[in-house]
Amino acid sequence: MPMADTHSVRFHCGNYSLVGIYYTAETTTPAPFALLLHGLPGAEKNHDLAQFLRSKGWHVLVLHFAGTWGSGGLFSFEGQIADTCAALDFALSPDAPVILDPQKMAVIGYSMGSRAALFATAQDSRIQRVVSIAGFSDFTESMLSREFLDAAAPFLLGVTPSTLGIQFLGLGEGPQPTDAVCQIAPRPVLIVHSPEDEMVPFYHADNFSSVSSGHVVRATIQGASHIYAQHRSELIQAVWEFLKDWSA
Repeated sequence: MPMADTHSVRFHCGNYSLVGIYYTAETTTPAPFALLLHGLPGAEKNHDLAQFLRSKGWHVLVLHFAGTWGSGGLFSFEGQIADTCAALDFALSPDAPVILDPQKMAVIGYSMGSRAALFATAQDSRIQRVVSIAGFSDFTESMLSREFLDAAAPFLLGVTPSTLGIQFLGLGEGPQPTDAVCQIAPRPVLIVHSPEDEMVPFYHADNFSSVSSGHVVRATIQGASHIYAQHRSELIQAVWEFLKDWSA
């Protein structure tokens, strides 16, 4: 039986390349697969969640979006949806390090990554389940502080604090994550949020529930910050409860 392993991977999306970390499980049979999407700028990538899922027999790819953390291309919120689909293409291709079960594919988006996760799931039927952790439901009345933009922009290619702010404001136009959740039905959606989230107010989780047709599951983690620094085990357990029947 192959040993569990960790791989640095690179693959193409259009005319640029993306990189990621692929955690492969110790199994000879096609295994469930999870794609993890980071937030802005992406310091927290939930590698502990990836390691946990691998220990349960899952293959897990932690993607670095275009223009971030070694991936090519320029940073773009809109481009992250295509990045997500390209990562799924790679995971299912002969170039991937392992064979996954195409009937057991989940995408887990954290913070701003939840937007890409939801919109990609709405347009890609290969994704059977999706998790939004501390994500925005609607950008029409949301904004980022200048302090945050100043801190985030240096880690991203092709943006300044001002142009990053303009990109974020542009997310308020057109379809919103709640629209994507409606389109995903009846595939299950897990919404993880904390009433104490200091970055994304808790009402965003309520907004997702309000558009549910019975396919939205909630996990409320009391007392957690936006990055769940003191509540990692609760976060991991909430995601696992949503996914664990696939490991049977």
